[in-house]
Amino acid sequence: MRAVNKAIARERHVTPTIDDILAKLNGATVFTKLNLNSGYHQIELDEASGYLTVFSTHVGLYQYKRLNFGVNSGAEQFQNLIQSALAGLQGMINISDDILVYAKNQQEHNERLVKCMQRLRKKSLTLNGDKCEFNKSSVEFFGHIFSSSGVSPSPTKVQSLIEAPPPSNWEEVRSILGLANYCARFIPNLATLSEPLRDLTRQSVPWSGRASRQILQ
Repeated sequence: MRAVNKAIARERHVTPTIDDILAKLNGATVFTKLNLNSGYHQIELDEASGYLTVFSTHVGLYQYKRLNFGVNSGAEQFQNLIQSALAGLQGMINISDDILVYAKNQQEHNERLVKCMQRLRKKSLTLNGDKCEFNKSSVEFFGHIFSSSGVSPSPTKVQSLIEAPPPSNWEEVRSILGLANYCARFIPNLATLSEPLRDLTRQSVPWSGRASRQILQ
């Protein structure tokens, strides 16, 4: 898809941020997380677009009939199509192929879940049952844990930061800073705490593995 991607005029569709999700989930106590089956492959391509995906194999030429992962505009198109499929329904939000249904009480949750299922059936969208979580008091979504108590970082993400080995170059320092920034809302004074590490990524500061280890400690 390299040549085709050069010609694609990409549309910009906004993906919800963590702040958007927090605002919507304020007061929610019951959650269901749905996972769409096969992701992009649920989206059919029109015939003209299909011709642009032709690829060669040892047994001849083939083309995609559904949205493939090599298309550079695939992520925003998929996000927008799922958002559009759920348009007008209350108490649900999607990030790519994950849909979160939420409500303030059990009855409201059940009503919203039924409406969501009916809409997905109407749009011929199918679910991966093994990855769906129904009727939960807390759920992991977009790398965070949401519950009636609020939001907290994913334990897996936190453990990755704790177990990260000492960096040996500035690129690995950037990687550790990225992990730390994920938890930024949960770490008071993170900018001050991480400033010595950020200094190590500047070209004017000579690299020191010993200094990075001392800072992390």
